[in-house]
Amino acid sequence: MKKMLMLSVLCGIVLGSTTLVGAAAGDIQWTRTYGGSSESGARSVQQTTDGGYIIAGYTYSFGAGSDDFYLVKTDSSGNMEWDHRYGGTNIDQAFSVVQTADEGYIMAGITWSFGEGNTDFYLIKTNEYGGAQWGRTYGGLNGDDAKSVLQTADGGFIVAGYRVIPGFSQYQFYLVRTNDIGDTIWTRTYGWQFRNDQAYSIELTSDGGFIVAGVTDNNNADFYVVKTDSVGDTLWTRTYGGAGIDVARSINQTNDGGYLIGGYTTSYGGGANDVYLIKLNSNGDTIWTGTYGGTDNDYGCSVKETMDGDYIVSGYTSSFGAGLKDAYLLKIHPNGDLNWSRTYGGIYDDYCYSVGQTNDSGFIIAGATDTLGAGGYEFYLVKIEGDQSPPSCCDVNMTPDTSPVIVPPGGSFGLAGNVGNPTADPIQTDVWIGVIYNNIFYQLWLFDNIPLNPGQYLAAHLNQAVPNYAPPGTYTYVAYCGDHNTNKCDSFSFPFTVTGARIDSGADEWTLEGGWNNATVPAEYELVGSYPNPFNASTTIEYQLPYDSNVKLEIFNLRGQKVATLVDANISAGNHQVTWDASQYSSGIYFYRLVVGEKTFAQRMTLLK
Repeated sequence: MKKMLMLSVLCGIVLGSTTLVGAAAGDIQWTRTYGGSSESGARSVQQTTDGGYIIAGYTYSFGAGSDDFYLVKTDSSGNMEWDHRYGGTNIDQAFSVVQTADEGYIMAGITWSFGEGNTDFYLIKTNEYGGAQWGRTYGGLNGDDAKSVLQTADGGFIVAGYRVIPGFSQYQFYLVRTNDIGDTIWTRTYGWQFRNDQAYSIELTSDGGFIVAGVTDNNNADFYVVKTDSVGDTLWTRTYGGAGIDVARSINQTNDGGYLIGGYTTSYGGGANDVYLIKLNSNGDTIWTGTYGGTDNDYGCSVKETMDGDYIVSGYTSSFGAGLKDAYLLKIHPNGDLNWSRTYGGIYDDYCYSVGQTNDSGFIIAGATDTLGAGGYEFYLVKIEGDQSPPSCCDVNMTPDTSPVIVPPGGSFGLAGNVGNPTADPIQTDVWIGVIYNNIFYQLWLFDNIPLNPGQYLAAHLNQAVPNYAPPGTYTYVAYCGDHNTNKCDSFSFPFTVTGARIDSGADEWTLEGGWNNATVPAEYELVGSYPNPFNASTTIEYQLPYDSNVKLEIFNLRGQKVATLVDANISAGNHQVTWDASQYSSGIYFYRLVVGEKTFAQRMTLLK
């Protein structure tokens, strides 16, 4: 067994002072430390719905055992609001935390204090003030280590990590699916009997399944990715890497339906270890790979897609910076080219484990610092400046009729929308609207080719229906303007909460009344897309024609079998929408194909029931 697989990769964190006026991307806005006189370390951070932060990890400074789960809640400036410790008389360490739909929190990690085995998965659910509501352990008689947890659409949880194979000394990927009170629904293992396979990151996917990333010790060590359906059955697996050591630490589904994996490699690059990114399509095929770093050790720990379509990568470096180890923050363009990178650090070791983008387009990093604080290592929270917005080529704004927006499943909410042209030239702009749930963007509506004269602004009142199948929780309603999905010039968003009793007689789809109508003739043929996507029961497909044309619009399943013909006629020039009622079809992936003359367009959509 390779010992390196057992090492936790530590990620450096930022040391610095308050950001000055005119700060650039990557500058520090503030730093905070939390903990006592003994060792503490943060492993996970998330911005909360109130604009503050929740941080989870472990502490030896307080509590009953050697290490205890340690949970810290702060306001938007990093000032502590409360902290709590959880655990028994032995070692208990949290590696992942997320806010739940009821405004509480779920933590996952490892326990030596409780459970049946050497170590076990340890899951703790708290209320919004950190009070423990329940704790559960999962695993066998050997060793089990949870690394990542998320809440699922039904209010339950999915936990990923690894376990010792019974009767052997090797590890395998281990998933545990629970209901909302921690009862096990199913468990799954993945990997090879005589290899070490360790999962570090899990993500909910837009098709209702899961994507898991980690490492397998095949050929030294390789990135290992498993895609599953909603019940954990394997859809596909992939390994990526070279002749050296390649370890995946984080995976994120991207807005194009693909995935970004982040970690480190000795197989490629110019140093001992380099930050290693792989961009995949939705089937796991490689689109591009990138290595980043210097001549020494550089590690990638956490990856996220950013609001502007770039990627943010946090890690640590021994190649650059002022200290032995310094934080390494990289902003990467969608094609893998480096946008910018920064290093941060003090005279001692300072580490990070988690990065996220904040609602002001900045970044938050959490880890452990030996440079600051009163004792040994302490929790360390750093707020970092994001990219400054370029001059806008369009403006979009939304104001809900009431605030906060709270709506039951099947209900609706109203809002005023504005789109405008702040430039001195006439423009045509697209406006597309969607929701973000569990960090995944779902496009709902598209208004394309809106003509605007210099200084012209258009107002509209919209009424958004929320389907009665929408799971409870906090959503983000977001609008973009620019060139659809290629150039986001401006955006605006606000949160809304789905809660309360379901209205059975209410809306059964995401429907929108009102908007900005476009009466101009399109300049080219285009299959605009389908919305909503994913959908339940019905979806609307939009296409545009610059001339009167013979049009054929058909639906195919994954086997290439035609299941429906929606249009087969001569259609006049303009923008057109067709609704497909899929209530009699089973859940899955379908393709819709538009044929006009010698041109053929095709796109994918997902039916979820």
